[in-house]
Amino acid sequence: MPEYRQFQLTHTEDKPFIMEEIQSWLSDHPHLPSDHVEALMIILDEMTENSLYAAPRDGKGVAYYVKGESRELSEHEEVRIDIAVTGDMLGLMITDNWGTLMPSIFLKNISRAMDEGVEAGIGGAGLYMMWRLSDYLQIRVHPQQRTQVTTLWDINGIIDMNVDSGIQFLYHSEYEATYQSRA
Repeated sequence: MPEYRQFQLTHTEDKPFIMEEIQSWLSDHPHLPSDHVEALMIILDEMTENSLYAAPRDGKGVAYYVKGESRELSEHEEVRIDIAVTGDMLGLMITDNWGTLMPSIFLKNISRAMDEGVEAGIGGAGLYMMWRLSDYLQIRVHPQQRTQVTTLWDINGIIDMNVDSGIQFLYHSEYEATYQSRA
């Protein structure tokens, strides 16, 4: 039976508390290897920062908020964290209602990190880390509506950053919606 927890942020200051709650909840699962919990916590931190500061952008792609700025989330803004644990899997998903990550930005950031390595403070390194620290990374974008990032781990395996784990970027464009409605 999978165990499942969900957390909703209403303020940027909720992040440390929620991360502590998650760390505590995961440590109550003695079968979870500490490497996997640590990888999840690193990715969770990165995902949450992206949802709070990198994703909120206007129509021209200009960020609404400065990274680290303390603020209450607007009534229309959603940042939700879902975590699931089974006997052999660990899953983390974060959902925001921005939908601003473009395929071109994603590919540029991943390829730069692959070519030049990860450098602190250089945008996009987080996406690369999410891929390298998980067994599977899926990014699903509904433009201007929602971004959902999911990472999965096989807890019987090991965390090996040199393994090209599974990665999927799904961008649901208006063309796809038109096609789906005809099909």
